[in-house]
Amino acid sequence: MKLISILLLLLSSAVAQDQPFAFSQVADTWQGRNVAPKEILAYVVEFKSPYAIFAHDYYFKPEGIAPGAVATFDLKASKPGHVLWAQFVDGTEWGNHNVGLSNLLRLRPGLLRWLSEMINAYSHGREKEFSVYLASNKETDFFVKYVWIMQQQNGTEGAIGRLRIRLASAAKHDKMLGGQ
Repeated sequence: MKLISILLLLLSSAVAQDQPFAFSQVADTWQGRNVAPKEILAYVVEFKSPYAIFAHDYYFKPEGIAPGAVATFDLKASKPGHVLWAQFVDGTEWGNHNVGLSNLLRLRPGLLRWLSEMINAYSHGREKEFSVYLASNKETDFFVKYVWIMQQQNGTEGAIGRLRIRLASAAKHDKMLGGQ
């Protein structure tokens, strides 16, 4: 009985050490299929040749990458990528936490602040105050500039709708992460 327990423990350790993406080349790009049993909320993937880092955070989006789902890495690399870090929707992590912190996690509070400020500007002064806020901040923050472009393409209501979805997604994920 002890031998079976030890074997199961070793097997589960070996499985837990496998990276969360299984990479495959499709045409000129690489794809990573989520082989973890949990939804991936954020990841940092490194490719060596040519050197590239892909970092993506689904914290502000309704869904991450479900088990079995695929992420595409638009890169003509000679070898598959290697996951440096991943965060799952339950808050657990795979890989080096400092990589996640320096590439994605440290950005969340600032993005959340910008989202809240933009929604508040719209709530107080509708389109006029929202537009003034975007115009006065678009040169100081890449995310505000992205929202300004979104407003130009989709109108104020379209931009506000997307911002509300992002804010609701952050609240949902924050609750799932236990307020981390």
